[in-house]
Amino acid sequence: EERDKFHSSSNPLSSGIGLQHTQLAALASGTDVSLWQEGSLVIFQAVQPSSCALPSVDRNDQEDEDADGVDLSAFPSGLHICCIDDTPLSLRTLEVGLKQNARAAKVDTYGQNGPADVSRFLAHAPRTDIIIFDNHLDFPGQHMSGVELLRTIKQEGFQGLLVIRSGNTSDEDILQYREAGCHCVLGKEIPIKEAAVIIKKA
Repeated sequence: EERDKFHSSSNPLSSGIGLQHTQLAALASGTDVSLWQEGSLVIFQAVQPSSCALPSVDRNDQEDEDADGVDLSAFPSGLHICCIDDTPLSLRTLEVGLKQNARAAKVDTYGQNGPADVSRFLAHAPRTDIIIFDNHLDFPGQHMSGVELLRTIKQEGFQGLLVIRSGNTSDEDILQYREAGCHCVLGKEIPIKEAAVIIKKA
């Protein structure tokens, strides 16, 4: 194959994220991305949403709805949300998106440091209002189940909202999540603004 002659970049400035994670970030943030080739020129284009202004929490509830219809008055102000994921990019997307679209005063993220984060997550997460789990936590050298973490926290008496955000959302997967005690299931392809609406309804 012609492409077999080429090797992955070893440039120290490369993030190693790749196009798949770029697409994931674009979907989560509502950004339109395109990649095409014209002759020897490869063109990448990203078009961000026209409005990125943070919603004000000082407005009257009647006016507290953004231009795209996310009714922020349905969220209590000052929400404390905790997330665990095996991808730093996903965690950053959640942190920024939830502060913007779900009135979150604080978003704590775990998983950037691999399995070492799990015990800290289990100790801290139950003190928050909403917990968002990635199901398949593929840490280097170790795979962990977000569903099992959810089940553990649920059994310990957590009274807040339990959310699974996963790339696996078949009917069978969703049944497994529900049986573990999950209140809300989000596909990773869902933009954060739409995910906020689903969480609000949950």
